[in-house]
Amino acid sequence: MRARGFTLIELLVVLALMGIIAGTLYGTLYTSTRAQRSARSSVEPSRAAALTLEYLRQDLDGAMRPNGVLAGAFTGSSGDGAGGADSIVFFSCANVPVADATSSDLRKVEFLVVADPDDGSSTLIRRITTNLLPIGEAPVREQVLCRNVIALKYRYFDGSIWQDTWVSTGQGNVLPVAVEATLEFTPQPDGEGKTPPNYRIVRTYGVPCGVASQTATDN
Repeated sequence: MRARGFTLIELLVVLALMGIIAGTLYGTLYTSTRAQRSARSSVEPSRAAALTLEYLRQDLDGAMRPNGVLAGAFTGSSGDGAGGADSIVFFSCANVPVADATSSDLRKVEFLVVADPDDGSSTLIRRITTNLLPIGEAPVREQVLCRNVIALKYRYFDGSIWQDTWVSTGQGNVLPVAVEATLEFTPQPDGEGKTPPNYRIVRTYGVPCGVASQTATDN
């Protein structure tokens, strides 16, 4: 008996079905990829902002009272950074228990916005000085936290009212009770080259060693 093969029409039908299945799979994969990119571009700005302000929270948790040899003034200035952004300078410590012992890391911390030398955009940086009793000029480490900053605003709570600036030398050498940070920036373009809308985040952090002003205490 002669073996019967596939006809040309049957082969064409099979190829057409394979093409339809491949097209359907490609469409599904493309849709899921776009959805993943869209979800990532939506989450990434909030994640970047949260990570940026997490450094401020950690440093404020260890903010030291502005007196003594290794703890200088707590200074929050308004509008002196690039683009009119605020800046904050204070001294902080971090205790890390190791084998029933406590180690200490004293440092001077600065959060300020500077102009990027490459494109002139505003960049939020964190400056750390760990050698507080240097012989000569102390080395300063800079860490880039956020690029394309549009606005950075701090407010300081004295236990009664919010203030736009804080200079501990004029506040009885005390820390504020709380610090509010408002950060607005332009996120990085997504995978398709589209720039998401500007993102704005507001966070308030308590300062463990903060002291209420005399006015707030009287009230």
